[in-house]
Amino acid sequence: MHASEVKRDLVVLWSSTETLGKEYTYGTVHRNMESVFNYLGYRLKYVEVNYELSAWSKKNQIKNYAGVLTFFFDNKIKEVKNYIDFLSSVIENNIPLLVMGEWGFVNENLRKNKAEIDQLLKRLSLKAEFTEYDNPLLFKVLKKLDHVEFERKIKNELLRVVTINNTGPSSRVHLSIEVKGEEKPADVIILDDRKFFYAQRGFEIFENPYNKVSNWRIDPFYYFGKVLGNENPIPDVTTLNGNRIAFFHIDGDGFINTSEIDRTKTSGEIIISEILKRYSLPTTASVVTSEIDSNFFGTKKSENLAREMFRNPFIEVASHTFAHPLSWSMVPDEQDIKAYVDDRNIKKHKGPILAYKVSGYQMDYYKEVVESVEYINQNLLSKNKKTQVLQWSGNCRPPEIAIELVEKQGLAQLNGGDSRFDKTFNSYTGLSALYRQVGQYLQVYSGAANENIYTNLWQGPFNGFINVIDNFKNTDSPYRIKPINIYYHFYSGEKVSSLAALKSIYDWVLTQEINPLFASEYVQVVKGFESARIDKIKKNHFRITNNGLLRTIRFDKTILTPDYNLSKNVVGHFVKNNSLYVSLGDLDQTDIVLSNQNTSNVYISHSNSIIDKVLIKNNEMFLRGKANVPLEIKLSNGKIIKGSRGNFRDLKVAL
Repeated sequence: MHASEVKRDLVVLWSSTETLGKEYTYGTVHRNMESVFNYLGYRLKYVEVNYELSAWSKKNQIKNYAGVLTFFFDNKIKEVKNYIDFLSSVIENNIPLLVMGEWGFVNENLRKNKAEIDQLLKRLSLKAEFTEYDNPLLFKVLKKLDHVEFERKIKNELLRVVTINNTGPSSRVHLSIEVKGEEKPADVIILDDRKFFYAQRGFEIFENPYNKVSNWRIDPFYYFGKVLGNENPIPDVTTLNGNRIAFFHIDGDGFINTSEIDRTKTSGEIIISEILKRYSLPTTASVVTSEIDSNFFGTKKSENLAREMFRNPFIEVASHTFAHPLSWSMVPDEQDIKAYVDDRNIKKHKGPILAYKVSGYQMDYYKEVVESVEYINQNLLSKNKKTQVLQWSGNCRPPEIAIELVEKQGLAQLNGGDSRFDKTFNSYTGLSALYRQVGQYLQVYSGAANENIYTNLWQGPFNGFINVIDNFKNTDSPYRIKPINIYYHFYSGEKVSSLAALKSIYDWVLTQEINPLFASEYVQVVKGFESARIDKIKKNHFRITNNGLLRTIRFDKTILTPDYNLSKNVVGHFVKNNSLYVSLGDLDQTDIVLSNQNTSNVYISHSNSIIDKVLIKNNEMFLRGKANVPLEIKLSNGKIIKGSRGNFRDLKVAL
């Protein structure tokens, strides 16, 4: 049998007429849905339906994609025939199709392109008049199956229905609404396994019009898995060698602020003594260089304090830019101006928006990125240490030219996303995607929102960050969908309550089985998700390549386990939430062979380190890897190995 590549790319059609910034990242799919697709192993490739689809279709073979998703709020598609032809090609090539929200052409195009639209619907076993009703008194639920009220009920929220009917024998209606006076009901949720999924606008996601908090109506894990197929291996960014990934990073804001806890100290001093040195966890700490530099807002004391902090071996060095741009656009849009400019100055504001007003300075990407890093390297670090990360500031929407400067410096770059799932935003829709695609580059998002979000932009309550613990719990079960990421600013050292919240968060995280990474290492894991290739060699035999530091492959809903005698570069496994997590070593190629036979091999079940290699010989195990904290490895035979932090080579363990 020939090997076949597992398809992981999903085409998303979006319309720039619906988004504020004319960019896909402002849309609902990226903001509210992509995290679920990422969890299922998919990379989303966005194609603008009005201006890109025709050219994209000529360059790309649709048969190479795992599926197509359309999601529109309105019906203003310009090139309707191109759109219909594309969807027809999707159907002809047996590519799964997910249609959510509006169809995009339910306007005058119904008359202009009626024959083509009717033919398209027929291929999907649908028939529609597309009559719209918005009188709730006319509606009655006729049929409702499981999985259609995942996070929010539809009772008393049937506000709008468009008539459409399923006619296919293999399709199943999951939600049907009777419309008084209509001969047939409106089928608003339809599923045809591995072929087609339809969820009408308002029945896929609910958004509260008052506070913009949204919830899933449908169960996306169930429906997306059903239509796309959910038996494939999944590159997983949440787990490393059985333990949940945890990373810790600090934005530089407020390093020199006077602390209310002790007015003889700065917030930076408080965080260094009360958090960084107390917990000694691998932490990526950044500074805003104009705030530290004694030539601008800093002092000799602030420079010395930064040097002291960066000397710690558990601190990874990062820049949080020179003047902390709030908007990364040279010509900020209306949304950024409203967000970052004082009400009195909105009308007369021109040019970039900076948090630190350096006299005579206008935003310069080179100075924000390259020169800020050079300042840190030359003035704050010893010769054996260099800056590793650039942490984006403000709206965290840098243009490609700024990202390119970071990448050419060989730095990791991180921030954005504001992912949260807690009592206030109680939904998977609040979780961000793994990254934002900007030209040829990935901007990796943080794993969780920071304390600025939880304190209403530092207006209070100042202990609000404590609620991030709910986020960590909700994203671990029933689906481990996100790593742990304690992400905050130095100004958390200002207030008694903010520092107390931070300590409580750290204390809770240390009760979990975690694998602590530096932020730069997490960025490598996410880039491994994007680059990983999976080939199916034969049944239950998969080959993994190009995965980088992504070292976990997940199999959902399986009772199988690795056959260690036939597998290659597999160092361990464990089961959580009914999913099998397989741990990989550092070889360029991994072969995972699954079996229903219980293994007699000894393997790693959990570790707080990066395990590169495991060799068993003569009843002894030899290990190679790296631990960012004091080493602990749990073997399947119950043995626990402990050691110091740092690199370990040929660590020998008697079995």
